[in-house]
Amino acid sequence: MTPSTKESRSRKDLPRVRAVFQDAYRQAWRELYRYVYRRVQNREEAEDITQEAYSRAFARGTGEPPSRWYLQTVALNVIRDRWRRRRTCGQEVPLEQVWLERLGGAGGDDPEGAVERAWMEGLLNRLPKEQQTVIRLRIVEGYSRVETAGRLGISEDAVRDLQYRAVQTLRRLIREPIEEETR
Repeated sequence: MTPSTKESRSRKDLPRVRAVFQDAYRQAWRELYRYVYRRVQNREEAEDITQEAYSRAFARGTGEPPSRWYLQTVALNVIRDRWRRRRTCGQEVPLEQVWLERLGGAGGDDPEGAVERAWMEGLLNRLPKEQQTVIRLRIVEGYSRVETAGRLGISEDAVRDLQYRAVQTLRRLIREPIEEETR
């Protein structure tokens, strides 16, 4: 089989794989979240790690739903990675907290604050429209996940997914210039 045939087959299978994955996610998300929460004792971090575990499991791309044991192992590895990173790089400040402080009105007439707000607005504008809206509602305006879902007419799971992807993209966008400087 040529690589292009494999690639076109995998593209055809993507909707089926996505449906299998979403079904598995709906069925097992809460249990994995509880598993993670027992270890990190922080609601936001537990949600973030749970999302990342699913993301890594999906990236594996087998087309089969991941087992509970596999997801717990992936989640545990994500937790360990975070602990190692904290040990070597210091305490990580949640992006949502920084975003809220900078865009939520702090800074007033401060020129540096205005530059930071403009930079962050620029990053936010690089996100897809749905993700921008979720970030503005959830982080800047402080709506709960339920309220955000109601305002947008989507499910809570969809809000969680959009927020997770938006935060991951924002982290990548923030790190890109730093990583280029260190090369």
